[in-house]
Amino acid sequence: MSAQIAPIEERHSTGIGILMLSQLILIFLDTSAKWMATQGIPAGEIVFIRYAVHVALILLFIWPLRGRALFRTANWKLEVLRGICLLGTTAGNFRPCATCR
Repeated sequence: MSAQIAPIEERHSTGIGILMLSQLILIFLDTSAKWMATQGIPAGEIVFIRYAVHVALILLFIWPLRGRALFRTANWKLEVLRGICLLGTTAGNFRPCATCR
């Protein structure tokens, strides 16, 4: 017999917990990237490290669940555009401030 999943109306605590965990992860991500920038690591390397860690985590946790379906998409052009936009905003966010040194 399969386990029953509670209706959405009864999972408020789960949603709050996921939101709080995501905020903690984002705080760590931003703080670590800004620290690397203050240590003189170029923005390109910071972005590479960030995305290398993301790819490793996805392959570690999501690949076993989804397999090759993880890479299937209905519109590659939009996925590439989304990736380019995300890369640009990430590089701009982690670029060191000239007056901060």
